[in-house]
Amino acid sequence: MFLLIEQWEESRMSQVEFCQSRKIPKSTFYYWRKKHKEGKESSENPFIPVTIKNENKSIAVDSGITIHYPNGVRITIASQPTIDYIRKLINIF
Repeated sequence: MFLLIEQWEESRMSQVEFCQSRKIPKSTFYYWRKKHKEGKESSENPFIPVTIKNENKSIAVDSGITIHYPNGVRITIASQPTIDYIRKLINIF
């Protein structure tokens, strides 16, 4: 959602126009705009950067991988995801 907020900032559209064009409920947009603003104002980043280096673009996972998002959502994957797939999941929220 942060990507959508950044797209709105660049669009020069009003919040209402942007929500209508993207079919996003205004309340959802306002919630994520607030979170985006709080994230920019926060001087401490709760995340630790992770670098994955693997030539074959896959990860050996014995018991799965779990991604914890700041909004409390957790995604657990039991299979062997590609690095690109993990990157996409990290950027969802």
